[in-house]
Amino acid sequence: MLDDFCDKLIDQRLEERKEGLKMNENGRMDMLDVFLNYRSERKDDELEQFSRDMFIIGTDTSSSTVEWGMTEILRKPEIYKKIVSELDQRIDSSKKLTLQN
Repeated sequence: MLDDFCDKLIDQRLEERKEGLKMNENGRMDMLDVFLNYRSERKDDELEQFSRDMFIIGTDTSSSTVEWGMTEILRKPEIYKKIVSELDQRIDSSKKLTLQN
């Protein structure tokens, strides 16, 4: 499943590069672009392994950061109470909470 995801990501980026879209929406190259620039010197399996590693590394650090933050909040009741208080002040309890509000 992860291999399929990485393959799709690489194929999509290669197609974008064929169409002349060489940079991301910020006008910068990302790690995959840099690696693709050196692709002619690499084997496809190295590119696949690189993209898989980058995905796993990014996912692991994000989940670790969230876990650390939640642990700190739960260990410090005064911070937890402050967060709950601020949320109560800003969120209308009669409405469903969504990403937009």
